[in-house]
Amino acid sequence: MQHAETDALLIGMGERYDVLVTLKDGVFPLVALAEGKGALACGLIRTSVGAQGGLAP
Repeated sequence: MQHAETDALLIGMGERYDVLVTLKDGVFPLVALAEGKGALACGLIRTSVGAQGGLAP
């Protein structure tokens, strides 16, 4: 195993990777693109010392 810094990671069908992501405080997009299909999935990673928001129970 070798450590590497990158801004993007290309993963093929059936491949798995272990990754360590280091983030500062803020909100960061996490985007997955299906190459050649025009589809994508996205989410947000939020790091903060403030209260957690969300839906009421």
